[in-house]
Parts: sequence; C-alpha cells; structure tokens
Amino acid sequence: MMSSSKEINSDENRAQVARYWWPKAQDSLSSARREFDADDLSFAMNRIYYAAFYAVSAALLERGTSFKKTFRHSQCLPSRIC
Repeated sequence: MMSSSKEINSDENRAQVARYWWPKAQDSLSSARREFDADDLSFAMNRIYYAAFYAVSAALLERGTSFKKTFRHSQCLPSRIC
C-alpha cells in the first residue's frame, strides 16, 4: 500500500490512499472505544489521536490536498502537552 509520505499526484492515487486511510480511522476509533471501556484512558487517547490523523489525511486527499509533516514528537518537552 502507498505511504502518506509519498507525493500523490493523480486523482486515482489520491482516491486509493484515501480508501486506505478511512478504514484505519474507523479501526482506531473502535479500538479507542474498547480501551475506554476497559478504563485504559491513556491508550484510548492514543487511538483517538490516530483516528483523527487518519481521518483528516483521508479527507484532505479526497479534496485534492494533503499536509506536510513539520512537527516531530521528539520536539515535545515533558512539561508540554503535545
């Protein structure tokens, strides 16, 4: 499967990648619900973060755009919420 880090030029390629990201978003959201129900809030938040990332990636691709990753988790300091 194509990676989101590759340049996506054609409408067909964008649609293919968007079709890949939507189910990942749904799976992550389902996983978040299970973790929330199991009272594992930290992992539930992790899954929600990725559900949102996958959904936004798919939605942007469907609209013919995307975003570039400019933020790195290593830039976070423990005293900040990242």
